[in-house]
Amino acid sequence: MGTPGYVAPEQVLGQPSDSRSDIYSWGTNVYEMLSGRRPYRTQGVDGLQENLRSEPDPLPKEIPQDLQELVSRCLARHPNDRPSAEELIAELIA
Repeated sequence: MGTPGYVAPEQVLGQPSDSRSDIYSWGTNVYEMLSGRRPYRTQGVDGLQENLRSEPDPLPKEIPQDLQELVSRCLARHPNDRPSAEELIAELIA
């Protein structure tokens, strides 16, 4: 499945995944690189599943403001709320 803490919610919950799952993982890595911590502080898949059910979406307040909205969209729980790879690249270039 992947490393807990970096996999998309749909993967943790046993639902189908696609390229939008990679966008979530990218957002998780960027969040951690810029803030020094993962969006969800947990160990293992069970803890991550519980966090996804009970905690609000992570808000990347610790990262530069110009990246907050983009990273937040990448970390959206629902794949349809995440940018496509093309949108992500266009926003990074802009």
